[in-house]
Amino acid sequence: LFEKNSFLKDSFDSKVEDKELSSGQTNQLFKSTTDVVYGEGDEQAKWVFIALDLAGRETQNKEPFGGDEGELLDNMLSAMKLKRDKDVFIIRALRKTASESGQGLESLEFIERKIVSLDPTVIITLGVAAAQYLLGRKEDLSVLRQGLHDYQGAKLVATDHPSHLLAEPLKKGDVWKGLCLAMDHMEEVRSGNSSVSAL
Repeated sequence: LFEKNSFLKDSFDSKVEDKELSSGQTNQLFKSTTDVVYGEGDEQAKWVFIALDLAGRETQNKEPFGGDEGELLDNMLSAMKLKRDKDVFIIRALRKTASESGQGLESLEFIERKIVSLDPTVIITLGVAAAQYLLGRKEDLSVLRQGLHDYQGAKLVATDHPSHLLAEPLKKGDVWKGLCLAMDHMEEVRSGNSSVSAL
């Protein structure tokens, strides 16, 4: 679905105590009465992918993304020449109930602290909820996906959730543009010539 060549072709045609568990137990990083956060990947990675979702069947999974969503995400990573277990750290927060304005979402505070500890160069938000929360903005994804954003010393690129791409595959073109922007920035950082302006 995200094989690089076909992808390019498609593109242009009460306070809860934090509990971080060792990866040897499960991929569950945090759990409260309303939220659960799963994570996996390389703790030293400079790429972090983050999604916030209402809990569904995925709540029983012991990995952030599985099934068709996971396959699509793996294809996205492959197109970027990245691998889950080596180059990236993936965080997925699942909420049992919807909350207004982030109230009661202890997992979000945990994610902020986790980002600080990971110290990534680039953050990719998957879906509008993660982008809106981390950026503190209410615009639609069509607005938030435009350009690079500053976030805690990293650059953030907002893009679609894999589940959205499964439902609307024509969005792949927009996603690829965002991922290319992120890759260009990473290359500039590695070459010591980071000059892309942020929003």
